[in-house]
Amino acid sequence: MGITVSEALSIGLLRQARVLAGRRGLSRIIEHVDVIEMPDIKKWLRPNILFLTSFYAVRDSPQSQLEMVRNIISAGAAALAVDTKSFLQNGISSDILQTAEAAGFPIIELPEEGGYIDVISPVLEAIVTRRNLKSSFLDDLLFGNFRSPDAIVTRARYLGWQISNKRVVMIIDIDDFEDFILKSGKPEQEVQAIKGTLLDVVTAVVQQDGPGDHIIVDKSDSIVVLPAFPAGAGPVEIDEYVKALANRIQTRAAESIKDVSISIGIGNVYSDPAELARSFREANLALSIGHRVFGPRHVFSYRDTGVYQLLWEIDANGQVREFCHRQLKPILDYDTAHGSELADTLEAFLDSGQDLTITAARLFVHRSTVKYRLARIRQLLGTKDFSGDLLAAMLLALKARRYLDARSRLTSP
Repeated sequence: MGITVSEALSIGLLRQARVLAGRRGLSRIIEHVDVIEMPDIKKWLRPNILFLTSFYAVRDSPQSQLEMVRNIISAGAAALAVDTKSFLQNGISSDILQTAEAAGFPIIELPEEGGYIDVISPVLEAIVTRRNLKSSFLDDLLFGNFRSPDAIVTRARYLGWQISNKRVVMIIDIDDFEDFILKSGKPEQEVQAIKGTLLDVVTAVVQQDGPGDHIIVDKSDSIVVLPAFPAGAGPVEIDEYVKALANRIQTRAAESIKDVSISIGIGNVYSDPAELARSFREANLALSIGHRVFGPRHVFSYRDTGVYQLLWEIDANGQVREFCHRQLKPILDYDTAHGSELADTLEAFLDSGQDLTITAARLFVHRSTVKYRLARIRQLLGTKDFSGDLLAAMLLALKARRYLDARSRLTSP
């Protein structure tokens, strides 16, 4: 939630600066400002940073200067502002300018008067101001605090966002983050570093297909993402893309952050930006239900939580356990008495479309074992097959059992 390079050029000392290359990249977003004056810079590189340098550490090596710029560009930085007068006798090399121009990466020449602080302070102030405005707008958008769709579009346009191509909300949540903070005893600085790393990961993954008008906002221990899509993208295409995006974020986060895990909730896809508030509620509900039923480290889509949404509502009236036991009591009692797995077998069988081969593969047992168990299940329930109302009741009861088991695990000391 920063400002564009173009906007930064109208602030403070940068108003007197000169763009030497990469003008087509002036719409790049600046989220941070940093000074970089050491030869080995790779560990400091992050996306969306405006870097300031005099090339002091590599002042005598044009090739090292070029390599530094290439690394900065590869990291997804916003721009590079250079003090060309202090240590560069021959200015910035044509190789650097050509590389930046080809990449659409702005190289900015700083004026002689003033210092880095005259760039850093006003740019950071502008970033914080814009961040607050965007955070306020996003709260209004996701909580439905707008009187009309036109108001949404107008206010978003003022902030530099295109809302009409936003169709779905994704929430990336750090699993049990409060408990982690309390148990780990990590200082606030390390906690914020974890959150910062996660934001960097999410930003990098979302933008890996190329910079786009994606909205990425960190809120407390979660990150809200509103991906951008082409105007012609349909609901199915968007749904598949968002799920794949969520899985990539999961994978990258697991590789980059060792201390915590994340879960991701995805709302439904809507054509009207005014419905983003509904998608946000659905993403939150998918996280709550999915985390309770399946545990952490998962991607939960609202449309895929299916029957668990109903169980979530019914559970408020305390009827779920009674229904589950009424439908499944014979096989649950048998499992308890014999240490068997008839309930799990029946659930796998029904989830597999009543296919013996698929069921056996899911349970890692032989087909004959499944056939034996099903014969016992039919005997205990007094039925020959599972169809119609009985099939519906069994499926719902088995999902209720899974839901109740998960809730019991979460609430047990």
